[in-house]
Amino acid sequence: MYRINILAYFSLLINLYIHELGHFIIASILGYDVSIHIGDIHGGKKKYLFKIKNTYIYNPLVAMGYCRYNKKYLKMPKIHNILISFAGILFNILGLIVIYYLKTNKLFSIETCEIFKQTSYCCILINLIPFKWPVLNFESDGLRIIKLISSGNNE
Repeated sequence: MYRINILAYFSLLINLYIHELGHFIIASILGYDVSIHIGDIHGGKKKYLFKIKNTYIYNPLVAMGYCRYNKKYLKMPKIHNILISFAGILFNILGLIVIYYLKTNKLFSIETCEIFKQTSYCCILINLIPFKWPVLNFESDGLRIIKLISSGNNE
């Protein structure tokens, strides 16, 4: 029982890292300066534990993360903003494809693959639901995408 719980929790953390990496990679490809913040429940007001390039780790065991963009982000075209917002979800979907491959080729146990698959689905669903995160008052990817699509201007 404990093994499954620990496996599920670390699977959730891996999905979080994959998700934030998706935002980071697409934003970087589009030319925006971006940093990843993992385990930060204080909005950057506390000192990070360690830093690897543009990734700040506050508490690696807290399943929460976000990307912070430079001021240029506020002036980016709407399509860039939508692509960056959807990139985390897309990377979680790509993670599901990798898990399917690993399960099919018996490279990981079925139990491990199933747990990772379930936490991937949760991560995708949570990020598609439009809401504000209560801790830091951040918008979910789903809310950000809906706002961007429903706004009339192209900027």
